[in-house]
Amino acid sequence: MHDERSVDFLMSLQPEQLDTIVSQLEIMATAKKAEKANSFAPPAPPSDVGRLADSLGLDLSGIMREINRK
Repeated sequence: MHDERSVDFLMSLQPEQLDTIVSQLEIMATAKKAEKANSFAPPAPPSDVGRLADSLGLDLSGIMREINRK
């Protein structure tokens, strides 16, 4: 999993440089977690129109009766 060039590069860095990299990675990880927590993914819509309408608080009974008459 480790790329030999990456390991060689990291081994050549000073401890202060490694600390800076770690700090930047932690900031990026925290930002990514916050972004993911704040993102809204709507739930998958149900295949049943009636259940979908109920979940949205809509009353489609009149429309459904009209459709069933035809």
